[in-house]
Amino acid sequence: MFIRRRAFCLVLASVAVCQLVLAVLYLTRSSGYTFRASDSTARAVDSDSRQQVGDGVPQVPLTPVLNQSTNTLMQLYARRYSKMTVKAEHLPTKACPAVFHNGSPACWMPGCNASFPPLPQRLQRVLQTQHPITEEQKSVIHNMAHHPDPVDVAFVTAASANHFGESQGLIKSLEKLVFPEMRRQGQWTFRLFYYDLGLEKGQLNKLKKFCNCTVLPFPFSRLPPSFQKLRTCIWKPLVIKAHLSSSRFTVWMDASTRLTTSNISDILHQADQLGIFAVRNNYMTMMHVHPFMTSYFQIEPCYLASLYETAGGFLAFNNDVFVHTAILDPWVACAFSPRCLCPTNGTENCESLVHCENRGRGYFRCHRFDQSGLGIILVLLFDRKVTHMTHRLHHNTKSPWFTFRRDDQVKYFP
Repeated sequence: MFIRRRAFCLVLASVAVCQLVLAVLYLTRSSGYTFRASDSTARAVDSDSRQQVGDGVPQVPLTPVLNQSTNTLMQLYARRYSKMTVKAEHLPTKACPAVFHNGSPACWMPGCNASFPPLPQRLQRVLQTQHPITEEQKSVIHNMAHHPDPVDVAFVTAASANHFGESQGLIKSLEKLVFPEMRRQGQWTFRLFYYDLGLEKGQLNKLKKFCNCTVLPFPFSRLPPSFQKLRTCIWKPLVIKAHLSSSRFTVWMDASTRLTTSNISDILHQADQLGIFAVRNNYMTMMHVHPFMTSYFQIEPCYLASLYETAGGFLAFNNDVFVHTAILDPWVACAFSPRCLCPTNGTENCESLVHCENRGRGYFRCHRFDQSGLGIILVLLFDRKVTHMTHRLHHNTKSPWFTFRRDDQVKYFP
């Protein structure tokens, strides 16, 4: 019967459609398949069903059981994957050197024989290799962005006292360029949300008085102490997850972001079609990923050697079940794990991992926390097709829509 199904698939005009059908059939005919999910958040399997491997990171056996919700999720995944192509111009053309240095560009690693598993196994791995999140923690995330009036586009940023001036530059570019154009078009409802990560009292008062935005406190006291390590940005996945549930699109912007165009329709269009809009820099992904993280996601480091690093300063997400369940939920779970976004062996401060070091030939130079985790999730799901959804940052700072100006202190408020 499966041979007949395959023959039927071969007559389809589109190879992409054929791949979609085969992926769903693969799941349907696998009687042992299950994914555990609850309240749109994939949950890790019970600890007694895990196997300990390597450095002690739990590994989940690939033995799922199909249910209706995951069948739908797989169809969404395969359909989205089939629409994507590999953009060769976003892949490195040079082999890796004998010795890496800080700032070395992406390269391909000779002798890497690793290959990506079939789509169903990839999805299962992303869903089931997750650190468990308690119901109380889920409630904290849900209540972070509670607002009586949902919007089409939620613009979200955050800052502590030392980045208050940077954030004024962001607000200025939004209020002078983007928001007037969105009002003129009349197509979207929108709102700017600003998270207080430790502003001084005078800064907070000025923000509430002069910024046409909703100011929200980040709930540090209700979360593990690791979330107070601001430099790691492990709080960022939680903020994005919270707001995407009450908006059609959520656009995250670091305080150093400066919008340079009034029309962001291209960004929203890509997020609508692919689920996410992202940019990439010119560094090799594996130079900035801690070994604990690759072990957590059960991915071979050389998978990532030939792919450029996903940047975390500007992101746009579409509110759909695949983005929530297969991208944001694993990213949020990674934030809670002591061996993922903020990895530690119990003695070191993970914030120190931000400093890059030369270590001879090898991958790990330093760690990029939130963007390292998101980058691995996207590579696991979309392999080299991730180049279809990431746009190049020129000189690691500029795109056609925005630029990053770190340490650019702006006095926009009176």
